[in-house]
Amino acid sequence: MREAKRALHYLDELDLDLWHPATTADPSPLLVDLAGTIWIRQNGELANAGGQAPVGNIAEYLELLSPYAADGHLGPDLLRPRAHLRIVPLVVAGEPHVYGSRVTSRSLAALGRRGLTPAQIADMYELKQHWVEEVLDLERQLANSERPAA
Repeated sequence: MREAKRALHYLDELDLDLWHPATTADPSPLLVDLAGTIWIRQNGELANAGGQAPVGNIAEYLELLSPYAADGHLGPDLLRPRAHLRIVPLVVAGEPHVYGSRVTSRSLAALGRRGLTPAQIADMYELKQHWVEEVLDLERQLANSERPAA
């Protein structure tokens, strides 16, 4: 947790806002290596939370906010899971939601599971139908990514 707090502080020093829409088209600036060290990418350069460049190359790392694939499971982009959906920590408790609203994907998916069509759901919330279809697609992806209990 201390490493995460240092990384967030360093991001503030660099004036990098992870949740600003302008950063969502770029690759995630947050990376973690196999040892658990958090790295911050800016202008193609890497630095740890203390601002120090890596010694040698980082062979393997995971982009913390970008989509991932592991063991046949696909995870969504954690900033912009679909074109009209966002995940922002302080908006609706960090749940995926329709951009520019407080309508969560979980709420809309529950209506879909009850048998309502995307068009009916869109009419209820005065949303565009393709936004609701994005929500339902995300929720299917999340359901398929869940690992069975061991």
